Amino acid sequence: MDGHNRVLRRGNVLVRHGKVVGLWRAGRRPPGVRIGRPVVVAPRGALIFPGLINLHDHPTFSMLPRWPPPSSDAQPAFGRPTGAEPYANRYQWNGARGFGDVSEEQQRLIGAPQEVLVSPSGLGLATEAVKWAEIRALLGGETADQGADGDPATDNLLARNVDGFNFGRDRVESATFPEPDAALVARMREGRVDAFIAHAGEGVPDGERRPGDSYSSRAELRDLRHVGLLSDETVIIHGTAFERRDFARMRRARSPRDDGRGDGLGAKLVWSPLSNLLLYGQTADVYEALAEGITVSLGTDWSPSGSGNLLEELKVARIALTDPALLGQSRRLVHRLRSAAALDRELVAMVTRNPARTLRWSRHVGSIARGKVADLIVVSGRPRSPYRSLVDATERDVRLTLVGGDPLAGDPRLMGRLKASDFETVRSSRGRFAKAIDVTKRGIAKGSQRISQIESRLRVALSALGGADGFAYLKSRVRFGAFANVPEAEFRSSYLEPTFGLRVDGSLNVQAIALSPLLPWDDEDRFALIEGRLSGLPYPTNLNHIPATGPNPFAGFEQRWYARP
Repeated sequence: MDGHNRVLRRGNVLVRHGKVVGLWRAGRRPPGVRIGRPVVVAPRGALIFPGLINLHDHPTFSMLPRWPPPSSDAQPAFGRPTGAEPYANRYQWNGARGFGDVSEEQQRLIGAPQEVLVSPSGLGLATEAVKWAEIRALLGGETADQGADGDPATDNLLARNVDGFNFGRDRVESATFPEPDAALVARMREGRVDAFIAHAGEGVPDGERRPGDSYSSRAELRDLRHVGLLSDETVIIHGTAFERRDFARMRRARSPRDDGRGDGLGAKLVWSPLSNLLLYGQTADVYEALAEGITVSLGTDWSPSGSGNLLEELKVARIALTDPALLGQSRRLVHRLRSAAALDRELVAMVTRNPARTLRWSRHVGSIARGKVADLIVVSGRPRSPYRSLVDATERDVRLTLVGGDPLAGDPRLMGRLKASDFETVRSSRGRFAKAIDVTKRGIAKGSQRISQIESRLRVALSALGGADGFAYLKSRVRFGAFANVPEAEFRSSYLEPTFGLRVDGSLNVQAIALSPLLPWDDEDRFALIEGRLSGLPYPTNLNHIPATGPNPFAGFEQRWYARP
């Protein structure tokens, strides 16, 4: 797959010193090209793609299981009188910007656990959480992941950290809550920024705000423009509240640089359909964005309400783009996507070429060409329909993942030929397959950590939230052991209650939490939520992504893709 979507059938890709140095069809090796050892012969019918680039993730939440929005979270002052209504913006469920307290369920299952496990004054397991996210990413064919803070124990270890140092430079900046930032504007004007990634427009369109809801998510685009942060370097995450004229305004955004140099593509969009649908009951109108010429990429958002990896998100995205109850009726706006093959090609671009363009990494990755960095994946599929094969692929189909030419994950047989015994094996309990992955690296902090150690630390910490002996575990470790020798009552009043809060009945708002599986294939609870199966959900839940009338677009999701022989 080169930059023009050309498919090289029976092709060969030669990698040396981390780069692609040769491409040819079988029997047509270019003069002077010599092949050394080892040589990897992909399984019959395998396909070689650029590595997948996840442009929106919150890796430090990776250990948390799915979080169905609670139907008990009534917010009468903000247009949600019963709690059964979908959220209208991100602040209604996370309590920011004066939107009151978060729900018991959000505090118990997301906010407090993440703070306790990841914060340096908690258990300090941010490194382990990010590694868990990146192991999951590699097993799903992702070679780059966005959203992690810089950490010498994770940077350049597994998947690329989009926000870190890549290809000799660190020129990507991000903000969850964009605020006026004169220093950032100055760096952009000086040409020291390639991409500024910002959450904006995460909510419903103005015309769909309910009585009592005074907050306009759509106005966040205007706010970005007013503080000089809307340019062709701006990458907007979500944009669910935007109208077509907003996408037109994004497309017209120009370079912020004093020398006027830009890419001519305007501001870009990152789309996370599953998380949008679960929280708000709708998602960005991607066809309107595409009709205005917006460059669109996919992102998984986060573990609590998003997909387990980009392979899963590709499937949700295809359903959203084709089902009439979701975005399917807008497909007529983009004539070039009327055929199924064209739509599959566009979806694959959203996880390869488009994010590379968005980050201004196209010289290095996003397609396969001589001289580019060897961020590549090998996927089993059907050579006659390669793009559909990637959309349909699961982590079982990922035969090999290379980052900078380094084989980091794949089939045990292939990894064995390339890395001898320098890998570990991950087994799917439900899919009955095994994958190999190399998570260790000499010379870096925590570089000797094995998967079993990472898993044990996260699993024990999440289990400790269940109380009793678990509180003793927390008491001896949080805030650098400051509570180790204090009475339990003082630990409860000084740390547990302020962190977790109390339930309506006065009990501590805590519970033990199960570690989210590494392989989405094994996440039965997530499949149940996606399909709208109510059994087993831990509390009364809003299934915002299931249309009130008509057939369920997500019925049979697991059976279609994850139950194949």
